[in-house]
Amino acid sequence: MPVVTDGWWALPESRGLARRGRLSGGNVTCQSNKLVRVKTRLPMLISNTPSSPFTQKALDFYGPLENSRRGNKYILSIQDMLTKYIILIPTKHASADEVARALTEKVICVFGPPAAIVTDQGSHFQNRILEKLAKIFQIKKFCTTAYHPQSNGSIERMHHTLTEYLRKYVKDTT
Repeated sequence: MPVVTDGWWALPESRGLARRGRLSGGNVTCQSNKLVRVKTRLPMLISNTPSSPFTQKALDFYGPLENSRRGNKYILSIQDMLTKYIILIPTKHASADEVARALTEKVICVFGPPAAIVTDQGSHFQNRILEKLAKIFQIKKFCTTAYHPQSNGSIERMHHTLTEYLRKYVKDTT
């Protein structure tokens, strides 16, 4: 996708009149890999902000990607909902076993069990394995609304940023 360096565009203060000018500065690689965000006009979602760090986690899978040298195809994202601290775990499959293993090894063993987790309605999050894990560690599970990624907006926004970084990295290394 070429980067516009010269052209016509409408400015808000021009009241519909087009202005001609040149876009200056900026990195062509960064501009050509920037994702366009579509703004939606939906009612604001009210959510409870955690009162202390590492008590509520958001989980989501990113992928599928090309297989890595170790055969990993997905990235499991685990984000603290207060501090926005993120843990990215490469996995071979988007499965309940991978989620349970990662949640136990990378979160519960390091920070202790969270009070709550927020996930989408994917089968890798809604299953007996995670129900049992949640029961053992007394973790409340919350699901986002189907086809409404804004419900888990912080982690979805991080995935958007991750996409930009990965696109640039892949373009620079090829």
